[in-house]
Amino acid sequence: MNKRYSHTTPVPLTVKRIIQCISLMTVVCHGNALLAQDDLPFSSGSNGSDGALKIPTTLSAREHHAAAYDAARDRTVVFGGYNGGYMADTWLFDGTDWIPVTPANSPSPRRNHVMAYDSDRMKVVLFGGWNGSAQLNDTWEWDGVNWTNVSPILSPTGRRASCMAYDPINQEVVLFGGNTGSRVNETWVFDGTAWTKKSPATSPSARDGAAMTWDGLNQRIFMFGGYNGLGDTWGWDGTNWSLIPSPVSPPGRHDHSIAYDASSQDILLWGGSNNSNYYDTWRFVGESGWEQVFPVEAPNNGAPRNFYHSAMVYHAGTLNRVLHIAGYMRNVGYTSLVFSWDGTNWYRSTGANYYFDMRDRINGIWNFTTIDIPIGVNVYFVRNTGNTPVRWLASGHVNIHGSLRLDGQNGFASELNRITSLGGPGGFDGGLGGIAFNNSGSFSGLPGKGPGGGAAGTNPNDNAADGGGWGAYYNTYGNNFIIPLIGGSGGGGTASTETENGSSGGGGGGALLIASSRDITLNGSITAKGGNYIYDSSGTIDDYSGRGSGGAVKLVADRLLGAGTIDVRGGGESTGNQQGRIRLEGFERPMASNAHSISPSSSTPVTTNYSTFMTTQPTLTITQVAGEAVTQPPSGNTGSPDVIFSAGGSINIVVEGTNIPDGTPIKVRVSFAGGSVILPTVGEATILSGTAVVTGTIPSGLGTLEATAEFLAN
Repeated sequence: MNKRYSHTTPVPLTVKRIIQCISLMTVVCHGNALLAQDDLPFSSGSNGSDGALKIPTTLSAREHHAAAYDAARDRTVVFGGYNGGYMADTWLFDGTDWIPVTPANSPSPRRNHVMAYDSDRMKVVLFGGWNGSAQLNDTWEWDGVNWTNVSPILSPTGRRASCMAYDPINQEVVLFGGNTGSRVNETWVFDGTAWTKKSPATSPSARDGAAMTWDGLNQRIFMFGGYNGLGDTWGWDGTNWSLIPSPVSPPGRHDHSIAYDASSQDILLWGGSNNSNYYDTWRFVGESGWEQVFPVEAPNNGAPRNFYHSAMVYHAGTLNRVLHIAGYMRNVGYTSLVFSWDGTNWYRSTGANYYFDMRDRINGIWNFTTIDIPIGVNVYFVRNTGNTPVRWLASGHVNIHGSLRLDGQNGFASELNRITSLGGPGGFDGGLGGIAFNNSGSFSGLPGKGPGGGAAGTNPNDNAADGGGWGAYYNTYGNNFIIPLIGGSGGGGTASTETENGSSGGGGGGALLIASSRDITLNGSITAKGGNYIYDSSGTIDDYSGRGSGGAVKLVADRLLGAGTIDVRGGGESTGNQQGRIRLEGFERPMASNAHSISPSSSTPVTTNYSTFMTTQPTLTITQVAGEAVTQPPSGNTGSPDVIFSAGGSINIVVEGTNIPDGTPIKVRVSFAGGSVILPTVGEATILSGTAVVTGTIPSGLGTLEATAEFLAN
């Protein structure tokens, strides 16, 4: 069988690679359940050196829930909350995964309830809350297996948004305040049998929405804040409340979270609300008082922001970390995000969004045993410096119940100052918009990157030439085997005006290969969509930027099962050349046979060992431009070009390749403000013994180079 190879290497983009697939928009898969059978002949070639890929399961999104750490069983327990409806679910966190459990008995649905762990009786105590129509005053206990309604003879009146913690010195749960219809300042204690109302000589003012924890260093109950905008700090010694002094204090707030960090022996506070929503982190150090800390955000895992109605606990045992658990996030809504505190920084622990970091794997290839993506989890990818496609090889089963997201970014508007819209992993970036004419002397934007990159807008006064062109993929490069395995092309940037920068085009969708020696079951989704255009609504010009094209998804296994979806459309659900490619290879393919829309390309596996197959794939590298060596891999950062030389004109470009036949023509696409040219403009440059020299004339200014080789192979 003859196959056409098309390979592209951009500078200052990255090196692209190869593998197989077909084209289309969206595939919706409806698979019948096939029983596991004897292993079939296909082998992914995975040696299993990367072990099992198991993305942690996540707590479902919510706010106004309650949490406590069950030390006897080394589990953090979460119950109830609100996500548009009142919840009555119980979740356990083992330090890695959130596990939903279904006890025989359970409290009724509620929010604004409180929980604390009684370490002497080894039970989690839950009290009160709000169910949408009534304040609750029931008391429940969790023993690790089941909830039990304690039904004490005497209880506090029904209330919501109180605060509660366990006092191990006096062996009693302490509850303060809350809202019974109005805010109260009552103090109650529970000894496991009955509630007792206390009558301290001194007491904090009435409040709800305060936060409380046990202060292990100073051996006291510790409480801060409350509605409306209270910023006072109190301690309970078992008999009386006393105000705790501090030279500085967090701004007053309610619905914040605090916990005692046993590792540092500090009280940690985060977030809350008081007209505005807070995202600051504070700690109370010893007896010296409050101090604000400034965590550094980790890439793609940033510290919690603008959260309130959350829960916070210290998870000892397996973690020894403070956990900040879900809550409501401003401009986002209910979340499932869980962050852990290492004493200096917040790091994402679990959540609906998981970031698969490719930066330490320059070839983009992983050798897994099994792959499991749980329901409710979106897996995003942090590109490596070479911006390679994602290649997951597995020796065992692959189960995708969540979502793999390899989409290109949408375009950015001009007021964001020409931000590049990134392609998905293995995909190409969108072109930048033009620089304002009064700063550059030109209206022209940059074309989208990739073999099918969209044209740039060049003239704000011409409706046919102000917007960016759409990126192209289908019928533009590659073939139905998805050779090469390469992502979508970027859309073009728009023209600028006299005073406004143009907008960037959408990034191209990424590229993904998953090969398994057993079964791939897709009940979730895989998307490698192109980024959509952006419309600058300033009214100055009608400047829609270009859409990115869809990318490529290829699945190869003994059996392809499931009822999930694969979507590789261009930005904004476009059709035609903006569609990417999908290829499904397996001895049994109910996923393929039940697909609707245009069917993907499919067949039995065309190679028996993908690990071996990929070592023979062609590569292209631009190694020298105008006599200047190109650092490998190129950075792809147009703000700091990979090669700088004195002026435009006739130059030589050295291109090196592997597994490319001698005599193969090599072309270089030069993209610059307003357009692009293909080199050489005269004659032909061919590869010989792995090297080709392409000569041509390029304009002065900022631009990118991309090398392409096309050849037929048996």
